[in-house]
Amino acid sequence: MAYQNNIPVATHYLQNDQPAILENFVDLNAQFSVDHDTLVAGGASGKHLKVTLPERAADPVTAAGEISVYTKDSGTQPEIFYRQESNGLVTQITSNGYPISFIKAFVTFNAVTGAVIGTAYNVTGPVGVVGTQTYTCTITFTTPMADANYTVLVTPDLKNTPVGLNAYFGPIVKAAANCVIQLQTNAVNSMTSCSAVFLRIA
Repeated sequence: MAYQNNIPVATHYLQNDQPAILENFVDLNAQFSVDHDTLVAGGASGKHLKVTLPERAADPVTAAGEISVYTKDSGTQPEIFYRQESNGLVTQITSNGYPISFIKAFVTFNAVTGAVIGTAYNVTGPVGVVGTQTYTCTITFTTPMADANYTVLVTPDLKNTPVGLNAYFGPIVKAAANCVIQLQTNAVNSMTSCSAVFLRIA
């Protein structure tokens, strides 16, 4: 039975409306238990189990002294947004499920062997090809990016660097599933001097 907001009726005896009152309590407990611990959970009663934010069609109205955190569509799925007080600035907090400022992938690896050094995040591989003056490497993401609109930061670690050796990067080719980096030097057979490469995707 659906919740009845006109119970008890003023002109009824309480015993007449008792079944409806009990049904209202059952319905209230069921509705309260959505996203919350139940009313009979002891010390945990009323505490949040999770937060469910139904997707909104438009940004909500905010008054002075209040903010809104909500979801609405951004592309093909709902994302989390924040709106300042007094119908202020709207800021998107997540993109493709990631916090927007979050590092989406990182790895440190040996430029000669391709072996991963330490802990990697969201990276499968890398797979590299060592040339005499170049190192080309494909970094595959375990969970692909939403698109190729991300930033790649690469830092080589040159050990026992010969005098006059310079390292620089060629074009970086970005895709949602992977990115390809190329490290170049100005000396033949110098790539063995590059003991590690650190890559970060943001």
